[in-house]
Amino acid sequence: MTVFLNRALGLKKEYSQVKNQNTKTAKAKLTNLHRKENFISFSILESDFITKEAELVLINRLKNDILTIDATVSESGDLLHLTIDLTTLPSLAIGKWDFFIKQDDRYLRLALTNKKVAPRLIRKLLPIEPNGTHYILPFLTTKNGLSIECSNLLHLESKSHKVIKRNVKLTETNTEELSLELSYEYLPFSTNPSNYLIFKNENQIFQIPFRYNKLKQNIMIRKQDLQCLKTDETVEWNMYYEEEGNQILIRYHFSHLLTIQEDEFSFSLREDLDIFQPRDAEQLIAEQEIHEQIITGQVNAENLLVHQSTVTFLISEKYFDPSKTPRLFVRKRKKDIEYDIQYAVNKKEDQLVEIVIPLSQFEQWYTPNTRLDLYVATTSFGMTKMNRIGFYFGFFPTKADYFMPAYTVETDEKILGPYITKDHELSFYFGKPESYVKQKFPANSIVKKINLDKKKGTLSATIDLHLKGDYDFTLQGVLLRLRTDHTNTILLPPDKLQIDTVVENKKYNLSFVLNLKDMHFEQFYWDFFVSIDVGESVSRLVRVNNSSYITKMKLQHRFFRYSVDMGDNFILYPYITAGDSLSLGYRQKGEYETFKYKWNETVAYILYLLLFVFMKPQKIWVIHEKYSETAQDNGYYFFKHCVENHPEKKVFYIIKKESDDLRNLKKYKKRVVYFMSIRHIFYMLISSRMISSEAKGHAYAWRVSHGFIRDIVNQKHFVFLQHGVLGLKKVDKTFNAHGQNHADLFITSSEFEKEIVNNYFGYKYENILVSGLARWDAIDRNVNKVFDGKREIFMMPTWRNWLDEVSTEEFIESAYFKEYSKMLQSPRLSNMLEKYDLVLNFYVHPKFMPYVENFRSMSDRVRVIQFGEEQINTLLMRSSLLITDYSSIAWEAYYQDIPVLFFQFDLEMYELLQGGYMDLRNDLFGEAAYEANALVEKLEAYALNGFGLADKYKDAKGQYFAHIDKHNSLRIYDAIQLLDEKITFKQELSYAIKNNHLLKVAQMKLKRRKRLQRILKKVVRKVGL
Repeated sequence: MTVFLNRALGLKKEYSQVKNQNTKTAKAKLTNLHRKENFISFSILESDFITKEAELVLINRLKNDILTIDATVSESGDLLHLTIDLTTLPSLAIGKWDFFIKQDDRYLRLALTNKKVAPRLIRKLLPIEPNGTHYILPFLTTKNGLSIECSNLLHLESKSHKVIKRNVKLTETNTEELSLELSYEYLPFSTNPSNYLIFKNENQIFQIPFRYNKLKQNIMIRKQDLQCLKTDETVEWNMYYEEEGNQILIRYHFSHLLTIQEDEFSFSLREDLDIFQPRDAEQLIAEQEIHEQIITGQVNAENLLVHQSTVTFLISEKYFDPSKTPRLFVRKRKKDIEYDIQYAVNKKEDQLVEIVIPLSQFEQWYTPNTRLDLYVATTSFGMTKMNRIGFYFGFFPTKADYFMPAYTVETDEKILGPYITKDHELSFYFGKPESYVKQKFPANSIVKKINLDKKKGTLSATIDLHLKGDYDFTLQGVLLRLRTDHTNTILLPPDKLQIDTVVENKKYNLSFVLNLKDMHFEQFYWDFFVSIDVGESVSRLVRVNNSSYITKMKLQHRFFRYSVDMGDNFILYPYITAGDSLSLGYRQKGEYETFKYKWNETVAYILYLLLFVFMKPQKIWVIHEKYSETAQDNGYYFFKHCVENHPEKKVFYIIKKESDDLRNLKKYKKRVVYFMSIRHIFYMLISSRMISSEAKGHAYAWRVSHGFIRDIVNQKHFVFLQHGVLGLKKVDKTFNAHGQNHADLFITSSEFEKEIVNNYFGYKYENILVSGLARWDAIDRNVNKVFDGKREIFMMPTWRNWLDEVSTEEFIESAYFKEYSKMLQSPRLSNMLEKYDLVLNFYVHPKFMPYVENFRSMSDRVRVIQFGEEQINTLLMRSSLLITDYSSIAWEAYYQDIPVLFFQFDLEMYELLQGGYMDLRNDLFGEAAYEANALVEKLEAYALNGFGLADKYKDAKGQYFAHIDKHNSLRIYDAIQLLDEKITFKQELSYAIKNNHLLKVAQMKLKRRKRLQRILKKVVRKVGL
């Protein structure tokens, strides 16, 4: 039944009742909010507080006026459906008015309380309606309350549109008997404008019809239409013209003011407008280009449906007019990469269109752990409007409702997941099903207690499990999973667990005991999870995290207490990862995991505590290279420069006593400290700065040092000399400015590389030095390219992160091994080497040393060289050509004018899993081959032409190398000295606090507690910090 709510005059004193009510409870929840033509409709749940006899009122925010308004009401179940005719609203005073339901003496604010607050333009998209002499704009507040603003037209348009201001210069004005004539030389707006100009003074706005004559280039306005502008006083009127489309409003300001005095009309020039007036066609084009711009915004969609292979939703024709062929595209988040989407359009009722997006097209853009955001782009008035597509008025009761059914890409291990962001916008996620399920079903798990009995070989732990969200589940148990093989798991089912308590809000307390010696482990790392079934055979693995600083320190600093001897020289131990999660380590005992080296650490630490105050002012530098095993890279050559040119400087070199490269340090013996000796550990602790071409961890036994030594070393000032030039391989995760291996000074070779370090690694320009690499100072460009009567080819591929620590059998089956074996055993290669009297030196990367014996060749002209057998610099300098894939040694060859052949048979896989900072298909400084036969063919072509470097690569060298001289080490030394001189006690203290492990843990915990963050911010503001 339809009824009308009674109209009544409200009293101002009633408003005090509204203000005194608790705003958290005084709300009426709206659903199904719609606007069609002159009507607003919505639904309210009928209750004891809201019945169909209630009154609908508008309350002015400032003046406290209360107006009861008419609405049509109908019932459907427990819902009341209300419709308001905007044209029947009583005349409203200027200002903002809020909608309330009044039931008896109680006022309830009308609001979409369970929905995400939409962006400003979305909340104010409803058309402006006339109300007396003013206009009204229905809108939603920042708290989703339903309101109306009453004001003049121009003000409200600025709220509901993106307003672009432009100016029009009039060349002539005529006031004839019956009309006004406005002439112009150039009119920037549409050639088919609407029939109204806007006239505005301080208090009033009128829309006046006009005629447009393109041939005469003038605008005609009848004087009789201007009668409404007449007043008793002389008034000046500003003149505007407007074009509207796609949330964009172009407002043209005319250069003249219209003055009306009695029956006299006159024009005067405005002096506040800066008007560009084109003199010719070229200037006209230039002016149009100036005004072309891209405007970003949002557009609301509804009725989102995800089928097996499509996504569909509805959108207004106002923002997606099929006749104008809108561009639908996705943008890769945090990247300036866009992909155009193919779609189908079906027209629906109420000026809506249905968009159908096939998901199969996304497969070509698959990149793991990538998010794509959906946009629609349309063009109006020479401007492109890029709207983010969202469901701003959608209701998503639980976290799981934000995630749609996933679409499988190629295999079950790759999915495309459509989902709604926290801002209620549509995006797509590329990744593994496990990651998508993790987001859809939020939960966390914290280890509360952990203990290890070394004699019994048992590990006991207590875990708290907290499920966040309203979803059903079944506990499957506690699960251990091998990090490198997710199919290798160990499950403790619920009957093996002690579930002590089940608390409210889906919190569970789980205890268990593992008999480690009865379990089968493989190397290296096993991660703890709580496994739950969330329905439809979907398992949610909840990573077990740690929130206790004491637990982390206990496991790290008392390693021998918390490790178990598993026999056959293997040990197993619990530890807390860098991401504060609980894991087990299973590996062979390290060479340095003996009492002798633990004693060395203890003695060195005591000496450090005793002598710190006396030794600190000496500002000692310690230098090392990869695993402290070599003296042939940038670390060695920089050390050599320091000792020979600055003997007064306390500089020491760390190296293993058994290293073959120790011979290079023979004449610097007093400056050499042997790895893991008391002297080494002491100098490392007392040093003011560590300098290396590798990470800090290579300066000590990083896998076995779990105590205070590691903490102190991690806080040391660090200069990263780099192992090579950046560009071919992404390594920013390892050497990120905010990571554990962050450096105070990052060495680069060019402005090109400096930009990479700034953009991808997060370093400030002041911490990046363009100096060139230290080892380049030792390059002999006149070295004899003939060795033992033969010219040499140097072949040195890099490693692959997806082949880390795989078994020998797995490595032999890899494309990496097969392609290089095919190359080495190629009869064509053997014949070519013989024909041109060449030797091929194949240098195995140190990470693949366990598999080196599997690389063989049928030719005696192919030498397989193991890591450390010969110096890389020497091998390269005497080579006529380098063959590599993505190794930074390519830059070394390029620097020395040695041609490079790139062997990139696995380029697609490499770009997917590793990637580089340059276009590996178009920006290389040498030719590329993608299979073994093509590589041999290109190699023979170089041999035939005498191994010359092509002119185009010579011309490009300046882009990649800022300095080609022998002063790189000098530039580095001077920069470090300058850093040391600038460091004050205050900076040292700040650095120590910033890198303090305890404070880092506290900061990480604070990030997870948003409520505590807000409280602390309020406290800081209150005390004036």
